Amino acid sequence: MGVMACSRKGYNSVMCDTHTSEGYICYECKDEFKLYLKDKNLNPTTERDIESALTLFMGTSKDSYSEKGSKEISVDDFFSERTK
Repeated sequence: MGVMACSRKGYNSVMCDTHTSEGYICYECKDEFKLYLKDKNLNPTTERDIESALTLFMGTSKDSYSEKGSKEISVDDFFSERTK
């Protein structure tokens, strides 16, 4: 594994060993890219389609599509916690 910086907007991980047309990408962003595809209901099946989706994804901020720090909650509980 190299010490190359992740090329994702606003993210500075330096443990990247994957290089794409968009630059370097870390393992956390690779995992989040899969969540991004699922969230956007995308299923790219060609290199060109994957690269197009990756270009858009790399412009998003870190954890935009991550489930990290997001607890499962019902809609009723969500509003209940915000009602005085």
